[in-house]
Amino acid sequence: MPQNVGDTTILVACDSAEWRGTKYMTSGVYNDTLVSAAGCDSIITLDLTINGSNASDTTVLTACDSTVWNATTYTTTGIYRDTLQSVAGCDSIITLDLTIVSPVTSNVDSTICYGDSALLGGSYQSVSGSYNDTIVGGAVEYL
Repeated sequence: MPQNVGDTTILVACDSAEWRGTKYMTSGVYNDTLVSAAGCDSIITLDLTINGSNASDTTVLTACDSTVWNATTYTTTGIYRDTLQSVAGCDSIITLDLTIVSPVTSNVDSTICYGDSALLGGSYQSVSGSYNDTIVGGAVEYL
């Protein structure tokens, strides 16, 4: 709400303000000249403070299984938005561009002849059993 002090209007706005037909997006002191019917000039002043929002803040994130963003857990790939309010009372819309990458688990059933060995997980195995190896993107289990 504008406040008038003499010939000065003091105004605080979030992103922009319109004064005397002109839109202002930057804080500052602006003057306008008025001409009376008698031809005398008067100067009026706008003292403007812009408390801009952060409407374009975007977080790009890749996560395994799930992630927590602004106290909410997300488990699905998508674009999510949240509205925050600054101390100055201006709304800010923030965006999360989330990609969820689920681990891949694969079982490989392998048979070798007696006395032979197989290279599994970086080492040679010659005894029957179940072996696990973690690779980027998931786990592979050798049976």
